[in-house]
Amino acid sequence: MFEYKAEVVRVIDGDTVVVKIDLGFHISVVHTLRLYAINAPEKRGGTREEKLKGWEATKHMEVLLQNHAPVIVKTIKDKTGKYGRILATLIGKDGTDLNQQMIKDGHAVPS
Repeated sequence: MFEYKAEVVRVIDGDTVVVKIDLGFHISVVHTLRLYAINAPEKRGGTREEKLKGWEATKHMEVLLQNHAPVIVKTIKDKTGKYGRILATLIGKDGTDLNQQMIKDGHAVPS
């Protein structure tokens, strides 16, 4: 497992974010991360109700990140999801596991 300081650039949805990862020595990279072991509703496709839940999950992730920034990104070496995104856990500045917080708050389910 690897840990990096990161700044969230964009929330795509409740379980996908774009981050700027600090690699040290004034080097950073921007990556899209899929949040590990959770699944949030999608904003696209499905019923109107599912889309609404997807938008709510996205907004909730944005609020969590505002309250817990900056974040630590924990990754598993070379582990990616089916779309090639790095699988990661986001840890807030106070130590909160934001992946698990999404589940506790009812905006995602374990996967």
